[in-house]
Amino acid sequence: MEMKFLQNFPLLIWAALIPCMVLGDDKLAPQQQTNQTNKVMRIREIIAVAGQHARGMPIETRVTRPIPVISDTGLKIILLYYRGVIRPGEGTVISPPLLKMTLNANSGAFESLVESPKELEPPTNAPIPDPPNLIKPGPEVTWQELAVEQQKLLDLYDVLLPGFAANAISPEPQQQRAAEEFNRLFDRLAEPPLRWYYLKTGSGFFSWVNRAAGKR
Repeated sequence: MEMKFLQNFPLLIWAALIPCMVLGDDKLAPQQQTNQTNKVMRIREIIAVAGQHARGMPIETRVTRPIPVISDTGLKIILLYYRGVIRPGEGTVISPPLLKMTLNANSGAFESLVESPKELEPPTNAPIPDPPNLIKPGPEVTWQELAVEQQKLLDLYDVLLPGFAANAISPEPQQQRAAEEFNRLFDRLAEPPLRWYYLKTGSGFFSWVNRAAGKR
């Protein structure tokens, strides 16, 4: 995935929109998605389970977008939790990930919440944003626009995850369009200073999405 992050996107968007993703809409009710051999829970339901286990975290705690990972025991969703501190007039300074939550994408079950593992410590030559760990304030964007883009991104997870779980690249144009749109939205909405952590944790998924989008 070409990580062309939007540097001026507000940090609080994702955390603030999570309640909208899991409450108050019939289409967000828990349900399962099946494609012959791979049962994958809807991403909104998995996020709802994560929220139940993240209660009590400090108010400055933020969470990444879902990071799909294939393990020996099936498809997992990884969420990384970090601290975001607003500096008026400057932007929001975010910490490296502090906690790692793992959820089972096939059953929707919570599996673990642990301190960020050592493999998520970037090497000294890892790409570092300039300025490091700072998201600058940007132009006005309405909550309605943000909500629409977030919902689209979540819908695309549901389209792509069964194929990723099966390591299948469909020749159908629908999958290619979904992968292309996922890349565009993810690059817009994900946190720039966390690029290295996304790629380190979910390299298999992002590589698969690129292949599905026709990139080599």
